[in-house]
Amino acid sequence: VVLPVTGDIETKAPTQKRKAGNAFNESERDILSTSLSRNNSAISTSSRPNVSSSRPTKRPKTVHPSLDATLPHTDIYATVGPECSGLTKYELTEAELQIVKSLDELISHGVRAYATGFDLQDNIMSLWYADRMGIVQSATFDILREPWSLILVIAAHRYGSARDFGVNPLISLSEGSRVLKDYSNALVTLPSAIPATLPSHTALPAELQAFDDGQATALSHLQFKVQLDMGRGIVTSYGAVGRGTCVLPVTAMGAVTELYGDDRLVVKLSYPLESREPEDQFIRVIRRKMSAHHKAASFLKHVVDLKCSFTGKMDDGLLGLPRAMMANSVGSDMRRSLRVLVVPEYLPLERLNTPQELCNIMCDVVTGHYWVWTTSHILHCDISYGNIMFYYEGTKVVGVLTDWDLAALIEDDPTVAANPPTGREADKEPGELDDDSLLAFIEQQWGEKERTRTGTSPFMALDLLEQGAIPPHRYRHDLESFFWVLVWFCAVFDPVHHTVGVIPSWQRRNVVDVGTAKKNFLFNRADFNETFVKTHPNFRYFVSSSIIFLRTKFLKAKRDYDMTKECAEEFCMYKYHVQEGSRQEEELMNLRSIMNDVMKSGGTERMITCEGFVHDLKRSMIQVSRS
Repeated sequence: VVLPVTGDIETKAPTQKRKAGNAFNESERDILSTSLSRNNSAISTSSRPNVSSSRPTKRPKTVHPSLDATLPHTDIYATVGPECSGLTKYELTEAELQIVKSLDELISHGVRAYATGFDLQDNIMSLWYADRMGIVQSATFDILREPWSLILVIAAHRYGSARDFGVNPLISLSEGSRVLKDYSNALVTLPSAIPATLPSHTALPAELQAFDDGQATALSHLQFKVQLDMGRGIVTSYGAVGRGTCVLPVTAMGAVTELYGDDRLVVKLSYPLESREPEDQFIRVIRRKMSAHHKAASFLKHVVDLKCSFTGKMDDGLLGLPRAMMANSVGSDMRRSLRVLVVPEYLPLERLNTPQELCNIMCDVVTGHYWVWTTSHILHCDISYGNIMFYYEGTKVVGVLTDWDLAALIEDDPTVAANPPTGREADKEPGELDDDSLLAFIEQQWGEKERTRTGTSPFMALDLLEQGAIPPHRYRHDLESFFWVLVWFCAVFDPVHHTVGVIPSWQRRNVVDVGTAKKNFLFNRADFNETFVKTHPNFRYFVSSSIIFLRTKFLKAKRDYDMTKECAEEFCMYKYHVQEGSRQEEELMNLRSIMNDVMKSGGTERMITCEGFVHDLKRSMIQVSRS
């Protein structure tokens, strides 16, 4: 019996990814869906049990989390795919639900590629297997009638190695140890890795393309030692199905020190869909194009620095996934690969000390993000508290934007191309658009095309959290996410203990409810004030200066966006559904004029600019210096 979850998990519900107070309420998330079929059982998310009250809340200890501080959540919004059509569904029994929860718990701790277990009801046994693609249940057998099968199970448990029990095959334990007790001093061995050293500016186009595609000459046998000293800890994501990101703090071993020295590094392991563009490829393209740009090059340090990467496919013998030996256990579009990135270790936001540092970090990442967009047309699509990190350059903080695994290359859009979100005026204004062009713009913005919400809901733009058609992800959505990170951080950060708290109304499971709460914050002064009741005195300058001004701008932008959307709906109604006559033509002329005014002013893409955002961020520091 195979229980795959179909569809990549894009929308992130609020979940704690590293130890930082109770920033994310894990108890609000269910473990797995319970609808399945006995024929070729597939989990569906249309029906979920109410099991959250018994959900374990234990989190791995970590004080110095590394690159992927915003670990992917395993909140399941997928639906049963075509391969599951026509199957009869049934609810998991209590015993089955319990073993699913146990597998979920097991694979969520340590550095595991998969987890196994068995269920024994009286004398009837079944074997269970879970990996990042779903859950598999064996046929049942009677241990009294088939004792040889039971003996095989016992022998496997007696003689199996750590790897046989699902520990990631790239991890090797201390010499002579069979039992996994502690990952401290364990070795991470990459059989090969693609370096990410930037090519020369004089490199040929073919060489640049090879670099972008990760086709450089591979390094072989790279070893790193897991270092859990000085508060460094392993960071894992919670849940079986999904990317299952795990971050290990390491240092280079042996000959690898010649490449990377003794610097603190992290190894990030994750299992994204094979069909997704690799994160390391996005980073390569971003860093190469920024380094070649005369202005963007100086902001390259604000984008995560990739050292090398490794990829293993699902059926790669090196990974040894049992699923690879199961025929038709997962659809081709649901296959996941192991991707490994080696990057420097950065500090999480809650490690900063002063408002000045917060201002500098936010200015760094907002500006760096702008130059990424300008040079490569790549958007991050998951701007969140955990993906904004920093390091010290002497005594000065340097902000870094990490975790590009949900990034997207935005195809050329005539509206955006004519109205880049730079804060500078276009060379010339676009002319009047005819009805066909306006209708094309409306269809592109609010058509019924199926799209997936991408991001972490407390930090997502309001447009992406509303019911109805989801607009395409744009630069302004990423920029708005920076605003929500700033609001959230100033509201929950405790600079004395270097911890973060929670905004309860932003932690709801339903993303539309989260959007409603955030919209109330934007439109309702009482909600705004209540959000900052517990703000530390040192950070109230951000509220009374920067956040006040930014809130005003985003409030106006939201109103303008809603007005534009309403005009677009009315334009379509009068164009297609109202009989011809003087009233129709009069209304169409009025709506046509309004829509063209919006387009001339830059559409919805110029409502907030990078330059304006950074200017308002620095208001708080101006006020501090004056006081």
